[in-house]
Amino acid sequence: MLTAPHFALVAADKHVQYLRDTRQRMDTSVRLCVVSLLGALEAVACLVTDGWWLLVALAPYALSYLAYRGAVAAADEYTTAVKTVIDLNRFALYESLNVARPRDTADERRTNEDPCGCRRGNASASFYRKPAPAPTPPGTP
Repeated sequence: MLTAPHFALVAADKHVQYLRDTRQRMDTSVRLCVVSLLGALEAVACLVTDGWWLLVALAPYALSYLAYRGAVAAADEYTTAVKTVIDLNRFALYESLNVARPRDTADERRTNEDPCGCRRGNASASFYRKPAPAPTPPGTP
């Protein structure tokens, strides 16, 4: 996703931490799945000629299966976390980019197809707001 770094920079710390935690859970589940599957394959390779001892390979295989199921659930949770961070921080991104907020959902979809006109090679397609003038302290000329 091309916009994820932008959202991570403007999101609140607790949102970024939530996203980081769900990503860590997903990564851990995937790593456990891969390592235990490799262990099962190695056990099969080493015990293929040892008769009933080959059943020992079922332990890492079962762990790999459970870790796979956990990885799928963690990936679903991670995608939900990404969507949530985007939903909660999209207006902060508009503010940070100094782009006018969309008027309605249709306008937001049209704007988000290419927010800066970069894909079309037309960077002048964006409509930027003029920043508010800095307030002058009272008593200054």
